[in-house]
Amino acid sequence: MNKLYFTSDTHFGHKNILHYTPKRCLDINVKYNKIEDKWVYTDLSTNTEISEDEAIKRMDCFIIDKWNSIIDKKDEVYILGDFSFYGVEETQKIFHKLRGKKHLIKGNHDSSGESINGWVTCKQMNLLNCKKSRFNFLNETKRLFLCHFPMLSWWASENGSIMLHGHCHGRIDEINENSPDLRLDVGWDGQKNIWSFEEIIEYFNKKLEKNLYYENNSNERFSWRFNRKC
Repeated sequence: MNKLYFTSDTHFGHKNILHYTPKRCLDINVKYNKIEDKWVYTDLSTNTEISEDEAIKRMDCFIIDKWNSIIDKKDEVYILGDFSFYGVEETQKIFHKLRGKKHLIKGNHDSSGESINGWVTCKQMNLLNCKKSRFNFLNETKRLFLCHFPMLSWWASENGSIMLHGHCHGRIDEINENSPDLRLDVGWDGQKNIWSFEEIIEYFNKKLEKNLYYENNSNERFSWRFNRKC
């Protein structure tokens, strides 16, 4: 069966992302230092300096390889914004290197991304109805609300719909984890690079088992709708 995946904030071609998210440097075995207002990159395996363009190229290749090691050409994948910082031509080339039937949820850095060809859908937000008949690991139909930005309230949130977002690069993972809300950052720099739908359901079921849907540590559920597994 074809699988369903989610990710966000790949930031292809974005030079500053290596400074904002040091984990990406570890992924490509590179460290950086700022010397006299200039960023200097060093290959840790050879202890030699490399150019900024080479560091970005390695980051792009790492993301493409990781993506294609997980996603099959027939799988469906939603990118929740900030896909690429390249121009349209280079963004189109990267798009064709990535496996899967790809959907874009537009972020605040997608002027080139939304201009390329090949997206199955390209929207500001989306609502998915995932039925048990297709996903046999579900106990019931689940609604997924997709947006680049995290929200405090979204469509059918009071009825157990799940919100998936990006934008935050893992910075609000602890807030999401400790919140009774069904909200998850699926961005590349968060807990996982790419999430399958089944992994998302497992995540929320484990969260339920930890009693994180209790309000103010009381013995009452935050909502009766969350008093069952997804």
